[in-house]
Amino acid sequence: MSRRRVLLAWEQGRHLGHVARLAEMDALIKARHAESTWVVPHAQLAHPLPGATGSSPLHPAPVLQPRKTFAVAGSPAFARANSFADILLEQGFTDPQAVTVAVNQWLKLFESIRPVAILCDYAPVAQLAACLGNVPATQLTNGFDAPPVEFPAFDDHARGSPGDDAARSHGIERLSETIRRVGQDFGVELGLAQFLAWPATLSDAIPETDPYGERSGFSYAGPFTLSSAAPAPGWTSSGERSAKRVYAYLRGSMGRVGPVLEALRLAGNATCCVWPDATEMALRHYSDSCIQMHRSPVNLTAALEQADLVVNYGSASVLCSAVLAGKAQLMMPMDAEKLMFARRVESQGAGIIWMPQMGAAAASVQRLLHDESLGAAAGAIARRHSPAQLIQARDAAVEALVSGFRT
Repeated sequence: MSRRRVLLAWEQGRHLGHVARLAEMDALIKARHAESTWVVPHAQLAHPLPGATGSSPLHPAPVLQPRKTFAVAGSPAFARANSFADILLEQGFTDPQAVTVAVNQWLKLFESIRPVAILCDYAPVAQLAACLGNVPATQLTNGFDAPPVEFPAFDDHARGSPGDDAARSHGIERLSETIRRVGQDFGVELGLAQFLAWPATLSDAIPETDPYGERSGFSYAGPFTLSSAAPAPGWTSSGERSAKRVYAYLRGSMGRVGPVLEALRLAGNATCCVWPDATEMALRHYSDSCIQMHRSPVNLTAALEQADLVVNYGSASVLCSAVLAGKAQLMMPMDAEKLMFARRVESQGAGIIWMPQMGAAAASVQRLLHDESLGAAAGAIARRHSPAQLIQARDAAVEALVSGFRT
């Protein structure tokens, strides 16, 4: 008798967060004596994927190839998107014919692999195929790519430019029409609400960091990390231990992150900084300072336990982990998605946002170092979520997956 198999579907995105979430789910699936098959973006096939080894077959994800892309004034895509509907249109959902082709490819994979259920990590076409093929599915999400059916508008601060209600409505209508026409191709009457509601939803966040606000029907399990095998964080002795320790996880150029690092250096706080984009010049610049630089990740759990404060670029997993650790944070979001997460934390008094266009960073860093209300707010949120509660939500989702949602 063949073992139960879960298909792990990933179509979009390049960052480690997708690998971390899928690897943890893969391990939990295998712990329940089930098997897994990974279907990932073509670009990821050449890279080692933790969890997708040994007994986990690996396949390239079908590619959505629209005849034309969603073209409106402005660039890049986030700067012209009025809601997540526009993001899907930008990624190819403007073209019903192309979506139908990609859905067919997914359905053929389903027929070949014969999974009891699908786990979708930013895999909207696989999600649509599961809906049309009546295959049980769970969407693994930080919330951003699982919007409510009304597709809330990205606010002007998140977009970086004024929104347009008429354009937002038009985008939703275009997406709805694509879903309707693809359903029609398969002899199914399908609406946008059915497509969005088909999968169960497992969020690697908490309600307080959900970019659309807390939602019923969501299972919030907290962030997944791959930090257990990473080295322990290091702290330079040049920072006074009586001062607060800072853990920083940054992305971007020196021009973007340099002002905050300089403010921390001048303040003399011992800082463990993970900065994958750091140049050799930047490493040399901080080599004799209170800032210990790393290009590779350190153990996040240990870093958050040992640090007093956190600086990050708006990464949903790091941001949420910092809140759950009860740590105040300074967030430097790199794009609209990360700004939405950061604004949720800031609105609850648990962190502050700084971006280069806001001017000098020194005042924001000083507030992070001395405003005790930030840590108090983060601690109050953390006390609402016990580790056991978050683990229970995750385990329940895995049990549903490996059983094919049979009760």
